[in-house]
Amino acid sequence: MVTRWVGVGLAAAALSCGAGCDDGGGGGASGADAASSAPWADVVHPPAFDVDAAEKLSPRALLARLSLDLRGVRPTEAEVARVDADPGAIAAITDEMLASARFPDRVRDLYAQVLRTRVEDFPVSAELLGFEPEEQAAVFASIGEEPLQVIARVAAEDRPYTDLVTADWTMADERLALAWPVTYPAGATGWQVARYEDGRPMAGLLSENGVWWRYLSDGVNYGRGRANAVARIFLCADFLDRPVDFPRDIDLTDEAGIREAVRENTGCIGCHAGLDPLASYLAGFQYTEKTAAEMIVYHPEREPQWRGMTELAPGFYGAPGYSLRDLGRQVAADPRFVTCAVETAWELLLRRPPDFRDAGEVDALTRAREAFLAGGLTIRALFRAIVSDPRYALAEPWAEPKVVTPEQWGDVLEDWTGFRFESGGADILTTDETGLLTLAGGSDGRAGAEPAEVATATMVLSWRRTASAAASWAVANPAPAPAATVLFTEIDPAAEPATEAAFDDAAMRAQVVALHRRFFGAAIAPDGLEVRETLALWDKVHHIDGARAAWAAVLETLLRDPSLTLY
Repeated sequence: MVTRWVGVGLAAAALSCGAGCDDGGGGGASGADAASSAPWADVVHPPAFDVDAAEKLSPRALLARLSLDLRGVRPTEAEVARVDADPGAIAAITDEMLASARFPDRVRDLYAQVLRTRVEDFPVSAELLGFEPEEQAAVFASIGEEPLQVIARVAAEDRPYTDLVTADWTMADERLALAWPVTYPAGATGWQVARYEDGRPMAGLLSENGVWWRYLSDGVNYGRGRANAVARIFLCADFLDRPVDFPRDIDLTDEAGIREAVRENTGCIGCHAGLDPLASYLAGFQYTEKTAAEMIVYHPEREPQWRGMTELAPGFYGAPGYSLRDLGRQVAADPRFVTCAVETAWELLLRRPPDFRDAGEVDALTRAREAFLAGGLTIRALFRAIVSDPRYALAEPWAEPKVVTPEQWGDVLEDWTGFRFESGGADILTTDETGLLTLAGGSDGRAGAEPAEVATATMVLSWRRTASAAASWAVANPAPAPAATVLFTEIDPAAEPATEAAFDDAAMRAQVVALHRRFFGAAIAPDGLEVRETLALWDKVHHIDGARAAWAAVLETLLRDPSLTLY
């Protein structure tokens, strides 16, 4: 996700910092207190984009965007009616969405793009963890979800964002309770607060197996890749983004030569002087082989092994430390921690990186940062500030329509029909090995690819297949009132119409009107063209295959409307 900073005030200093310097992370104020000046203030800007003069989304379109971004589903009929009656009601509805039980799950799905722990290949098989081979997909899903469930709890309970790197707890479900050395409430099920009991220093996500099983470290990397993940995720300072004049005379097959180069060669020192001390903090996670016995537990006795690995003592950009707890506190105290959180959330919600060339956008980022700090570093406060900015509501041609992610599409279909596209216990829209995640436009946790920005052929095919399956399910399993997924409010989908032509049946017309209102928020006339064409389709399928198939065809056609996958 966000890995910029080049030329941006404090960050520019961070990227040029060599050994022994302190680029803002060497202690001092905590992240919550480091708000005295905007980190973007010294950027040279062209004239600000006139956001007030740009075209905005209609109140209905903005409502849909807010609902999909904050809850993962489309707005309800009642919410549409409230906005139609009073566009100013959007502010109150936004607060309701942020307070929704769906909000933490939406945060979890968004930050999966940042943490990239939702992968389907881990170094130890399910069998070696004590499970049956057929349980591997579910076990691996739980491993990847561990850090994301922590973020979800931080969002749900309005905990400070610093908990991500300072908390003394993690989250576990029944599977991880068996696989990890954690406490888990007796008799409980599902995701619960848990604590590691193998002696590891706790520093939020920095101490979790679910993170470090995703970011591995081989015998010569010595945790450097893991250290870069810390810098990328929490500081938006990816070492791989630094411009490096790499020396051409180093033999990359000579391990001894490489070790000498990272200490002596000026082309290497610029990065390794900051990277290697970060990696030294993680020596307790170093493993000798990829076995369950090695990788499940933390190894406190290996913490001093940095002397033979990176050869640089644990430290944070020049500030010394000792344990993972020190690293967590140092990350949380770095002003970049708060600023990176703002940039990351901005990109997740607007689907584009911040434009630091635009003075008005820099002001907007600064306001969001101030609101984040004033709100106690809660994710709700940060998201509220970003979606309240006028840039969030820009319409074409100023902002491209967003495409629903597979996670959003799956939630929309389930919200409307009660259907989840699964096979063998795996969610087809959120997995790749058995599903369609990247084909449906989702992010790739292993490759780091972000969600698709425009619709592709495979995405359209995925939407078509899932719409068909959801429609068939909804007709075969009609939800009874007052269930939230009740679609057939006017007729029984298995019943034959009272008239020869469906259009001549008032209840049939009323049902089509109700479906259009539910899916599109549209108030269409009972004798209008939309109703006539929809029931003409119903008649054609009914003559061939009966009432249920006819209603399934109607639902599928409506669910395949392109407007439902753009917002």
